[in-house]
Amino acid sequence: MRGKLEAMTPSGPLVTIIGGGFAGSECAWQLSRRGHRARLHEMRPRVSTAAHETADLAEMVCSNSFRSDNPFNAVGLLKREMEALDSLVVACARQTRVPAGDALAVDRRAFSTLSECVLPRFDLTRLPLRHETRLRPLLRGEARIEPP
Repeated sequence: MRGKLEAMTPSGPLVTIIGGGFAGSECAWQLSRRGHRARLHEMRPRVSTAAHETADLAEMVCSNSFRSDNPFNAVGLLKREMEALDSLVVACARQTRVPAGDALAVDRRAFSTLSECVLPRFDLTRLPLRHETRLRPLLRGEARIEPP
C-alpha cells in the first residue's frame, strides 16, 4: 500500500471476481488501482463456514501465519515480489504483524478488518450471494443477489 490509496478513475472493463478471500481481495485491489471496475461476489455474510468468525473479506482462517518471511527461501521471496507489486494482502499482513520468529504472523481479526476497510475506497461493488455453485449465471449477471 506504501501510502498509495488512490485509484485511477474507473474506465476499464467490468471484471467479475468470485470469492472475497486472499486471491479475490488482492485481485479486486490490483484491478481497481489500475482503473478497472470490479464486481466481487462473496457468499459471506449470507453463508458462512465453521472456520470463519467474521463477514470480512480476506479473513484468515485456521492459522495466523503466512509462513516464513525470510527472503532467502521461496515463501519469503514471494512476499518480496508481491510487495514490489504493491500487494494489499502483504501490506495488511505487515501492518498487523505479531511476533513469530522469522514467520510473518498476524493478528487475524486486525488483518481482515484492515483489508475490509481499504477495499471500499475503490470502485468496488461487493455483492453477497446465497451460495452460488454454478459459474455461468455469475458471469452472465444472473446470480441470485440479495442485500446483506
